Amino acid sequence: MELVRLKKWEHQLNACIRCGYCYEHCPLYKSTGWESDAPRAKLVLLFGLLNGQVEPSPSVAKRLFECFDCKRCDAVCSSGVPFTEILHDVREDLRDAGLDLDGITSYNEDTGCAKCLSCVRVCKHEARTVDAEQCVIVDKVKCIGCGACVEVCPRLTVQLASSHGVSQSELAREIDRYLDLTANGNPRAIVFCCNWSSYPGLLNSRYAEPAAEEYRVLVNMCAGRLPPQLLLHAFEHDAWGVLVSGCPDGECDHDGNVRARQTVRGLQETLAQIGLDPSRIEYVEIPKGSPAKLEQAIAKFMGQLHELGPLRP
Repeated sequence: MELVRLKKWEHQLNACIRCGYCYEHCPLYKSTGWESDAPRAKLVLLFGLLNGQVEPSPSVAKRLFECFDCKRCDAVCSSGVPFTEILHDVREDLRDAGLDLDGITSYNEDTGCAKCLSCVRVCKHEARTVDAEQCVIVDKVKCIGCGACVEVCPRLTVQLASSHGVSQSELAREIDRYLDLTANGNPRAIVFCCNWSSYPGLLNSRYAEPAAEEYRVLVNMCAGRLPPQLLLHAFEHDAWGVLVSGCPDGECDHDGNVRARQTVRGLQETLAQIGLDPSRIEYVEIPKGSPAKLEQAIAKFMGQLHELGPLRP
């Protein structure tokens, strides 16, 4: 197999010094705990492919097609290796060779699609097109698993091939687990953090383990893929409040911040209509790499909840 696109990155692959800075910022590695899922290991794998020491195979392609495309590894790499760009190119090489896997991409289930094409229109990465019969075709190289298409599907037929803890059902289970274990009369809140804006350093920071377990941080891939049902699910289980963080305008590649802001505003109106204080749910914009601002936003929000008291008397 001739890896034409990968060949042009030979110099950059040699530049990797295996320092491992990319580990602590990789959401996939955080999810699985397997070194083979971390960017450093994938760079070693790519080096092996390029030099003929590793044979292309479905198992190798599976590793290389799984990436959340958050580009945090690119940002922290001490050698300046553009890992995300390299990965996109080798995926094209592998697809040309017949090794086209799902990875962390979206797909439409065979039955139930309304053919409304909402998922096509919302995709900012041009990863979704339609054929002559109006069936949706997904480009698995361009798709980065942001989940915008999942959120807009009216029949819930759009799914992610691999969710790694960030699907709606998995997040709902984490909400239930936290709220059920902390039903002790103390303040309890859910904080959703966008992977692109709030994730860097989050799971290693001191506020990831809040005092008195007053809130639970849940990392999702994009604030725009949080449906109203999931946010309301927290209130159904007696959360005192829900805070959603997303990217500032101009920093979101998927317009997810716009959708998240609209979702939260709609839910604020709903809470007001049923007699609840709308400030129990808020949306905040956190620039990339600004954990201190997230900490301040959480502290302010929790202060509001302390004044409001529990959702139910």
